[in-house]
Amino acid sequence: MHKVIDAHIHLDVYERSERLQILKELDQADVSALIAVSNDFKSAKSVLSLAKCDSRIKPAIGFHPEQELPSEAEMDWIMELIETHQDEIVAIGEVGLPYYTRQEDPGLVLKPYLE
Repeated sequence: MHKVIDAHIHLDVYERSERLQILKELDQADVSALIAVSNDFKSAKSVLSLAKCDSRIKPAIGFHPEQELPSEAEMDWIMELIETHQDEIVAIGEVGLPYYTRQEDPGLVLKPYLE
């Protein structure tokens, strides 16, 4: 069987015991790596830390569009993390437009998300 990569997991939101169980079962499930996405700055730091503990965890740094937009300072911190850790991260993620929020509020202004 061919190995696969889980291309989108919020690994940092799991309890430690759950994360350990997920990592323990990767070989059994023929999963060679996890691309762990972040929700915000705190999450990004956590994902980077997790990746240092297991080489199968591949960090993707960003913020989730289905939450309140990050402050200017938090956005600067995220961008600094990306720049500082560019050799460690494999993707920018989360990223995008707030699909579900727009379903609830079709008048939502998208300009800040596009920026």
